[in-house]
Amino acid sequence: MKKVLMFIVMCAISMVIAQSARAAGIGVYGTGGVGMMNWQYNGTKGGSSTDYFYGGGLVVDSNVARNELFGYRFTAGYEQYVWTDPGSDAKSDPIHRFSMTHTFGFGVARTETVRFWVGPKIGLHYLYKHESGYAIDAIGADALLALGLNVNAGEVFTFFFDIGMGYMGVYNLKGSEVGNAFGADAKLGFLFRINDSYKG
Repeated sequence: MKKVLMFIVMCAISMVIAQSARAAGIGVYGTGGVGMMNWQYNGTKGGSSTDYFYGGGLVVDSNVARNELFGYRFTAGYEQYVWTDPGSDAKSDPIHRFSMTHTFGFGVARTETVRFWVGPKIGLHYLYKHESGYAIDAIGADALLALGLNVNAGEVFTFFFDIGMGYMGVYNLKGSEVGNAFGADAKLGFLFRINDSYKG
């Protein structure tokens, strides 16, 4: 777990350093989402669960406000992940989830005040929880279609919101469980812009 966490942190730091030398946005976000998961065990259909998560982290964006078509957004963060049995009130204790996402956004509407974009989002996650008699080590992967809105408040500050919908998967590293879901996640946050303006 420590190695995975360190890798995510180093990716975030590298992105910040690389982007801060030129136009970029750097900030923080809060996130939440849900997935309707179907499970398989040893290739046999198992049960289902309604999973949800919430958390936050750091974000770096290569194009927050500029009047250019393409922008790349990287996030790295931590979430609490919970699954519930839809047939009862039973739910798991929160599981640690360390996440990073890569979003490739195309600005379909661009003005000095707002940038509306759409594009694919790829998410990679590590889920971890070890307790007496209970252990989870799993990898998560998302392939989502995302859309978002950046709202510029002045020369250096931007609020943003984005939502992604599509495939979410969980793969147990120490067992045969595989979960596949249709789900959605959303992020809300703010960015400080560096050399990034509509006319710049």
